[in-house]
Amino acid sequence: MKKAISKSAAVLSCAAAIMLTACTSTPTPSFDTNRPWHDVGDSYERLEYEISIYNTEKGLGEDKRVTIAKGKATFTLTENVPTDDVARHTGLDLTWTVTYNDEADEKDRGLTDNIRSYVEWQTDSLVTSKAYKKVGLARREGEEKNLSYEIDADYFAKKATRTTFDKDGESKQKTLSIPSGQYYDNEMMFYLARTSSIAVNTAYPFFMTNLFDCFETGKVSAYTMYVSTEANKITEHIGDWVKDFGIEKVTSDVTGEEYYPVSCYNSSISINADRHGPPYVVSYAAVPFKSGEKEHNKIPVRIHYDSYRSGAVARRTEYVLTGCSFDKE
Repeated sequence: MKKAISKSAAVLSCAAAIMLTACTSTPTPSFDTNRPWHDVGDSYERLEYEISIYNTEKGLGEDKRVTIAKGKATFTLTENVPTDDVARHTGLDLTWTVTYNDEADEKDRGLTDNIRSYVEWQTDSLVTSKAYKKVGLARREGEEKNLSYEIDADYFAKKATRTTFDKDGESKQKTLSIPSGQYYDNEMMFYLARTSSIAVNTAYPFFMTNLFDCFETGKVSAYTMYVSTEANKITEHIGDWVKDFGIEKVTSDVTGEEYYPVSCYNSSISINADRHGPPYVVSYAAVPFKSGEKEHNKIPVRIHYDSYRSGAVARRTEYVLTGCSFDKE
């Protein structure tokens, strides 16, 4: 991650686990029996986020950090997607796009980067069956290497294909055999952590595969990840729209102002390795979001991760939840 500061923030988002070392043993994860996104029947969940990327070289405080990009991300989860497998499957679709403003580095200004990914797993076991990712990075002036790529993997067919592009846009494919086994793909990281037994002052391991890294090393391996939660809950303020999802109103005794605080577990998703980047810090809601008879738990309300230069935080990428739906449109 330290090397990624000179590249697009989209690389940071899609390749957080690139600089890892393989684990030597397989941890036994502790997952909730009842998935936090499951309600009644075949569940659906759409989470919408505003993305902000900050230059934090002058400090992390709101009065010191400078916004250099804005964007949006959407996570759409659907249970019981059609497959040929006897077992039921869940699909997770991610879209991510950011546009850089005039405060960004000159080479980035006005450019837009985007990511689209889809991962599918067996509903009961959480074992990944398929994964697809398309990373589209705008070409920077003077940049010789084209950093855009696509990865298409079928874990059950034991095969993955990566498509890269040269500076003229010509494509080149590379295939990788996936050994027999049970895998959790990097694209479902926030959901694997979410269905871990999150509570105050807890830490649980799981193992995860990053296919981009696997193509770089030429072999498929997994990495030990930990989701750890602090002893004290925190409060997030993300707008009064949450009142429509059962979040209770609080009135200030001093100002009389009304607001809707969301109590959250302050969790970190980190890598148990000698070489690694900083953790993802996620505020998982400690209270359920309710819509009609449907109730979803541990929704990620805020996510952020940092990149460093010379030992100091130089850039922070932050996702803030701006809306959600538990009903298909």
